[in-house]
Amino acid sequence: MQWIEQLTDIERKAILAATSHVTIDLDFTLSDDEFAVAEQIFNDLNAVQDGQLAQGYAERIPDDMHRAIWAAACAFSEDVHAPVDNLSSEDWDRLDALHKTLNMWGLENDPQHARPLSP
Repeated sequence: MQWIEQLTDIERKAILAATSHVTIDLDFTLSDDEFAVAEQIFNDLNAVQDGQLAQGYAERIPDDMHRAIWAAACAFSEDVHAPVDNLSSEDWDRLDALHKTLNMWGLENDPQHARPLSP
């Protein structure tokens, strides 16, 4: 997953926030700038899901990761969970692997930004 290393810390944190939300039920409180990045990632991947050519973040994220990250971003930034509910087992495996890889940066355990989801 070399593409992850080419992302900024804010970009990695935005994607980690989305993957954490759907894989381990942990929500991040993102700054306005961080949330704007998360929304832009969602918008760029949403355009691909709508049949448009990959642009912006969608160009930087591998094609096989588009659907999984888009679904996680839907749940996190738009509070729409149906796409996550309909992911294939392969997409869930990709999402889990991505979450574990992103967690290597230690962002998940940042006590100022992470909080468990309410029951």
